[in-house]
Amino acid sequence: MAPPEGAPQTVEDAEKFTDLQLIAVYGNKSNTIRGLAALGMKPGPISKKLGIIYQHARNVLKRPLKKTDANGTATAATTQSTTAEEAQTKAA
Repeated sequence: MAPPEGAPQTVEDAEKFTDLQLIAVYGNKSNTIRGLAALGMKPGPISKKLGIIYQHARNVLKRPLKKTDANGTATAATTQSTTAEEAQTKAA
């Protein structure tokens, strides 16, 4: 996936942006964390740059992205929960 238009191309470029500018470019904090990690930044420096706790950056990087269907609706990438309908089908 290509970075959004106006996104920093290197870690050095990212240092020139403020936290709010980075979030505006990437759209939200999670995408910003992923984008900065793709540039080679580790969770510690990312958390300091964005003013968030380390654990938030780490969790975003550990959690897989949700897949989207053709309509753009999010579907769970991996889930262990079942719907009531699925549970009834399994029980029968």
